[in-house]
Amino acid sequence: MKRKYSKISLICLLAAMTLIFVSKAPAQQKKPEVPYVSTPDEVVAEMLRIANVDKDDVLYDLGCGDGRIVITAAMMYGCRGVGIDIDPERVRESQ
Repeated sequence: MKRKYSKISLICLLAAMTLIFVSKAPAQQKKPEVPYVSTPDEVVAEMLRIANVDKDDVLYDLGCGDGRIVITAAMMYGCRGVGIDIDPERVRESQ
């Protein structure tokens, strides 16, 4: 029984140490590994039409780039949009 608690304690200790190490790791700014290519406006409009987007939808776009898909969806259909991108330059463009 004592041995069982020792293993659990060791696992908890290792998990805590890992969390501390990861939380103190410096944030790394690295360039995206793929080039940014914007989606043509005609393609965006057709994608939204095919998806039957309406005012009750919330559109999520991972890797949104300049935000044109969520912005177009909000303007054309009145839906809410959430764009997510890791490139600070693209985020600035979308604002």
